[in-house]
Amino acid sequence: MRLRSLLHSARVALVLGVLCWAAPAEAAFVAKVTVGSQTKTVTDNDSADQDEDLGSIVAFVTVGNYKVTITANSTSPGENGQGIVTQTTLTVRKTADTNNSVIIEVLSDGFTFVDQGATVTLTNAVSSSLLLGNGDTPSATATSSLNNLTTDAAVLSGEINGGDQSASTVKTVIVPTSPFTLSNKLEISNLRVYNGSSSTDANIGVTTTAQLPAPPSLILLASGLAVGGLLYLRRRKKA
Repeated sequence: MRLRSLLHSARVALVLGVLCWAAPAEAAFVAKVTVGSQTKTVTDNDSADQDEDLGSIVAFVTVGNYKVTITANSTSPGENGQGIVTQTTLTVRKTADTNNSVIIEVLSDGFTFVDQGATVTLTNAVSSSLLLGNGDTPSATATSSLNNLTTDAAVLSGEINGGDQSASTVKTVIVPTSPFTLSNKLEISNLRVYNGSSSTDANIGVTTTAQLPAPPSLILLASGLAVGGLLYLRRRKKA
């Protein structure tokens, strides 16, 4: 009887294991807006998310003296050794005078690369076409992280009106575990107060990319094709 009971328990454990493997849980993808001690969090497909697609968030958030319209996207779990988390802040508007900056962060914790322990290039890019101040110098500071491994800050500053400005940083990290979290954080400060007549919106986009290097076999193949092409062209010229 005891042996039969043990065999039954083993079968149940096996079935549960297969079910868990066949239907992994959905990864958490969230956007957070923080002003001072106040934070509002929007989770993919919750009531505050205006986009029904998985891996995409569109939200309108008011925190403190800031109104924020944000779109965010995640490619979790990542394909072909590339994971991307991006946010495009369509509007950040300060509604009253405050010394607090506004922090917008998006993160997705379900990225899985087969080559755990491999070297990854972590890229953080921020760009803006509209970042206005009023005497002060507004700035937008962006950082990206894979788990706790964080890039240097990419900073935009000065009054931009209709022009384009961008900055980026790159860091080489090791994929510590799988799955892992990929995130980016944008902090905007010294944005002028909205007075109802002039534009005060910060229009900023941030993209975080984790990229595995191309396999050596692909690099050799590409170089072989390039050399072959040069030889072919040389023969044609001689002919």
